[in-house]
Amino acid sequence: MSDPIEDNGNTPFPTAGFKGSDLPPLVTDEPPRVLIVGAGLGGLFLGILLEEAGIPYEIFERTQEIKPL
Repeated sequence: MSDPIEDNGNTPFPTAGFKGSDLPPLVTDEPPRVLIVGAGLGGLFLGILLEEAGIPYEIFERTQEIKPL
């Protein structure tokens, strides 16, 4: 196993101390809606999992034709 990477403060996207836990919880009666960008294997598989879980989703793909892998 490799050693942990030391943070030298030169990260491309500094967090400036922000943590996801700083946000208030989202409370709504509506189920979450998911946007999937890309209809590759990962995007399609995520769509299958969301379908099985009953979570609404939309898949967006840039290309208009299907190409073999």
